[in-house]
Amino acid sequence: MNKHLTIIFVLLFSSVLKAQVQTTENQTIYVIDQIQVGLHTDKTLQSPIIKLIPSGSPLELVKQEAELSFVRDASGTGGWVDTSYISEFSSAEPKIQEAEGRIRSLETSLSNARLGQTSEEIDNLMRQINDQSSRIEQLSSENLSLNQQINASNSDSLYEKIDQLSQENRQLDSQLANILESASQPVDNQSSDTTEGLLTVKNILIFSGIILVVGIGLGIYLMDFANRRRHGGFRI
Repeated sequence: MNKHLTIIFVLLFSSVLKAQVQTTENQTIYVIDQIQVGLHTDKTLQSPIIKLIPSGSPLELVKQEAELSFVRDASGTGGWVDTSYISEFSSAEPKIQEAEGRIRSLETSLSNARLGQTSEEIDNLMRQINDQSSRIEQLSSENLSLNQQINASNSDSLYEKIDQLSQENRQLDSQLANILESASQPVDNQSSDTTEGLLTVKNILIFSGIILVVGIGLGIYLMDFANRRRHGGFRI
């Protein structure tokens, strides 16, 4: 029994190990951007290393000879380093981190601006909806009041009244046309005051004529409405 358990354990362990090896072989890896430069005691890379200096660290260049340079770090420790590992320009990593921070800040600002704009648009739409709702309520109230007035009135008497008003309007319109025709005829040998007076009267008459025409139109509409009301909503 123990022998079988041992065999099963070995097989399972082998399968796991094989899977890990395959994963390692197929996985994409990268060279790290953080390195450490050895600070040597003497002007040779085979000399003992005093300390390891991380990439991006500022150094003071004291002197440079061939492929090695004597430098001091921020703590004042001096030593020799491989010249190929130092540069006049700072490491790109701090700049990348700074740029990433700016990007995050801009993304946050943009997100807040969008939220503010969306809120403003929603408030504007709500105001428009409220205005339209108030207007609808006002029109509904006016329509209800008009219907109540029509229902409370006598349709026959209303029709007779409308007919009477229409006849009076036609008579007044005919009289007005005659007056306007007389006023439009040229008049000679009259003073400027008289002419201006006639023009004023003419303007008043024209305005009155417009009012009468509108009144006739309103009368026709009310006649048609009363007629359709008497015949169940149909125009006869």
